[in-house]
Order: sequence, then structure tokens, then C-alpha cells
Amino acid sequence: MRKKINYANVFEELKIQILIGKPILWVRSYEEIRFIEEFEKEVSSKINREIMIWSAFQGLVLREEVEYAEKASGKYDGTWLPDKLFSVILEDQLDLTNKDGKIYILRDFHPFLNPKYTRQLRDIEEVLKNSFKTIVMLSPTIMHGDKKGLPVTLEKSIDIIDFPLPNKKELKKFLDKGIERLQKIENFKSDYSPEEISSIITSLQGLTLEEAKNAIGSSLAHLKEINVQMLLKEKERLIAKSDVLECVNNLPEISDVGGLDVAKSYFNVYSKAFTKEALDFGVEPLKGVLLLGVAGTGKSLLAKTIASLWKVPLLRLDIGKVMHGIIGSSEERMRQVISQAETLAPSILWLDEVEKALSGVKSSNYSDAGTTSRMFGTLLNAMQEGLNGVTIIATANDISQLPPEFIRRFNEVFFVDLPFEDEREANC
Repeated sequence: MRKKINYANVFEELKIQILIGKPILWVRSYEEIRFIEEFEKEVSSKINREIMIWSAFQGLVLREEVEYAEKASGKYDGTWLPDKLFSVILEDQLDLTNKDGKIYILRDFHPFLNPKYTRQLRDIEEVLKNSFKTIVMLSPTIMHGDKKGLPVTLEKSIDIIDFPLPNKKELKKFLDKGIERLQKIENFKSDYSPEEISSIITSLQGLTLEEAKNAIGSSLAHLKEINVQMLLKEKERLIAKSDVLECVNNLPEISDVGGLDVAKSYFNVYSKAFTKEALDFGVEPLKGVLLLGVAGTGKSLLAKTIASLWKVPLLRLDIGKVMHGIIGSSEERMRQVISQAETLAPSILWLDEVEKALSGVKSSNYSDAGTTSRMFGTLLNAMQEGLNGVTIIATANDISQLPPEFIRRFNEVFFVDLPFEDEREANC
């Protein structure tokens, strides 16, 4: 059995791939500046490789010139055109007197990956294998032209490496520098307890460093302090850009629900499951709960009150809007939804009347070429692995329409029946 290699971080993996002569790598990330700065520090400087940066606007320029150069000049003039770019790269490889290593970071090259340039990349790949030079594609998505994924002819040639968002350690370092600067400014709060620091870092998880900087800046501008609730509001604004997720506000209190004492008691027990103390103790937050019952009995109301009780954001998912005509897009959109929900973690992902969206899973291969089935598989896998800090609350009227493997993914299933007389009185 092949042994799985666990790299210490993404830069160790990149360094190894470059040293063994991998000619083309693809790094997926929205954070160009952060990646290039850390790549230069952790990889290129340690293996003595010069960095060239490319964009369709600037062309190919030296790393130290990228911040102020308007257009490439001299030997690199015109390299904003892919034909000229590949010509220059090929000349560099064929110059046998040039033994210095070089790394070409191509930013957002994917729109140009038509059959012509795919073929050119394959030709250049053969030359790169015998040199000290590497092409690194840097893009937030894996596409060729307007199509998802890599071209079939490049699938065996390119390794895809994901550059992760900042972890807690990186956010802590970033936050410490920000607080240190605040200490030199009057009228701004700069003294934060360890508990407040921990809460702020948790609130910033899932953001890029630029997004974290903007969120903190907005909080300081409004309140002259780094406020957790303001940071969460900024994260909600990011979610608002999505056309499939909705942040539900004005949540009712748990006391607004009449009856359902067993369910309310159960959710109350888990109200502190996301706290640092609970996580340190080993408490595992709920992966998901299914609320099943007759229409109009308060399932949606209960879902809203759970978010209010736990004091976490409630994200309503419209599964119908996840469906997309292009093959592979629905699954990709579902992965994006999961990633966005994790951005606001701890949070609740609410699937309302879920049986209406998933009832066609069994016939998916015949009715929609398997799109619903593949999208459903993406959701199932995420639920099985456990979404990072996200609990799924699903409501359904008819359990017979739900696939058994979906029901098994939930920690608990609650049946919400018609209210008894005393429960009606309690809700008056």
C-alpha cells in the first residue's frame, strides 16, 4: 500500500516538488500577495531560485519590480501575450549558459488555457524537466477557459496544491502586530484579555488576511475597538455576496417556542459546545440534527431559535440555486457553500424542507445526468467528515422522500408533532 506523505506545510510540499524537477505546479488561492511573499521567504530564497511574476496586464517582470512596473520592458516586452511569454520561457531553458534556477509565477493564466496554449505548455514541460526552472500557476480556481478543471491533456502533468487560509497562529501574529500599533494611538482600545484575543481570532477564522484587515478596520472606525460582533457582521457581508446562502437575522428566542421540551432541553445542553473550554475538554459539536414533522408545526421556528440560543449565525441554504447547468458546477457550488459556512463558524447551516430538493436523487442519472446525485454526494461526504465548526439543521415534512444514507448522517432526529392543548396555551 502506498504510504501517504504528510508535509509540514504547503511550502515544504512546493519546495520538494520544485527540487525534484516538477515542471508545472498549480497553486489555488485568492491571496496572491500573501502567497508570493511567503513563497519567496520559505521556498525561493532557501533553494536559490529567482522569481518572475506574470500577469495579463504587466507581462513577465522580476519579483522586485512587480509592485511598481507598469509594463514589462526590454527582453520581456510584450510578454503579456501568451505567445511571447512562452517564447521567452523557452529561450531561458535553451540558454545552456544560464544555470541559475528560475520560477515563473503566472497569475490568473487560466482564461488563456485554450488548446493552442495547452499544447505549448506540454511542449515546454519536456524542456523544463531538464532544467532548474518551474512554472507555478497561481489562481483562485481550477479552470481552462470557461470550463471547470484542468484540460485532459494536462491532468497528468500538473499537480494542484491548495494554499490554505491563515490559521490561528498566523492570525494571532497578525493581530498582535495590529494591537501593538493601536497602543501608539490615543482613544483606541489596545488592552485585550486572553479570552478576548481568543474570541477575536475565532471570529477572523475563514477570512483572508486582507479581509481580516478590512474587518478590523471597520470595527475600529465604528467603535474604536476590535469588537467580535462587528467582525461577525463583516463576515455576514461576505456571505451576502452569495446567491445561494442567506444570513437570517432577527432570530426569535427559545422561549417563543411552545412545547417541544425534549428538543429544547437537548439543544440547551449543546449551547456551549463551541466554546474553547468545551473543545479543550473534548466535547464534539453536533454535526447535524433533522427536524421531521407535519407542515406548520414550528420546525423552521425551532431551527431559528437554536441559532439564537447558541448565539451563532444562521445560514439558510437554497439547494435549488446550487443546481447549475454546466457539468461539475453544482458540486463545485456545493463545496463553495460549505466553505462559506465554515468561514462564519461556529454557525448553523439550515436546509429547509430538504426533501423537496433531494427527492430526485434516486432518478438523477435519468433526469439530470446525475447532477443531483453528485451534488448530494458532496454534501454527504462533508457531513460524514464533519464541517469545521458548522452544524447542519435540516427540516422535512416527509421522511420517505429522504435517502436513508442522508438520515444516518444526523446525530439526532426529532419528530415535531401537532401541539397538545397545554402547549398551545404555553405559546399564547
